[in-house]
Amino acid sequence: MGSPEKGKTTEEEMEFFTLIKSLLKDVLGTKKTVKYIDKVNQFIISLSENNKDWVCSLKLGPRKKTIKFRDGESAQIKSVQEIEKFREKLIQTVSALLEENKENK
Repeated sequence: MGSPEKGKTTEEEMEFFTLIKSLLKDVLGTKKTVKYIDKVNQFIISLSENNKDWVCSLKLGPRKKTIKFRDGESAQIKSVQEIEKFREKLIQTVSALLEENKENK
């Protein structure tokens, strides 16, 4: 099976990425960094360069924007600034991923 077609990263996707990265900097410290995986219909925020450690995914259509978390919860969002409402959810998700990765070592 081939890899999914890579998408062209948009300015809006980079704005979301930059804000999410900023929200997570305290929980990540200096040992881990946030990365993104840009697919044609999905923009994934991850702790690694593969889907294994994904934090959330974004679908940013012209009329409908959604954020989806690892636990299956999803919500519609209207703007980049609305991501701040999900700060605690993002931090909890990353904390759980870091703990899970620590246990698997």
